[in-house]
Amino acid sequence: MVSRRSLLRQQPERIKAFVGAYVAAVKVVNEDAVVSKRALAKYLATTDGPIIEEAYQAYRGIFPKVPYMTKEQIVSLLAVADHPKAANDDPKEFFDNRFIKELEDTGFVKELYGLR
Repeated sequence: MVSRRSLLRQQPERIKAFVGAYVAAVKVVNEDAVVSKRALAKYLATTDGPIIEEAYQAYRGIFPKVPYMTKEQIVSLLAVADHPKAANDDPKEFFDNRFIKELEDTGFVKELYGLR
């Protein structure tokens, strides 16, 4: 997910709501095969069961429940970026985990996964 810094400053509640919806969607992808496969069928524009099943198995479980970005992930991305200055940029300038942290700290994630 990418956003302008100005949007993060001007509309933090909108960003928090979006991140919460994303975390909830990850739960659906990982735990509700029927809904996930229906979405895959729609967006892959196919009714071919084996193709849908293969796509479902490929994506199921790859998204972390709490999607914190790490410095190491950003370093990897900057290393392969086309911009000549990218490899020398400070990775900390490219991510902000405060919205995920707030959702986790408020118990949203635990409640979503029934861990309260």
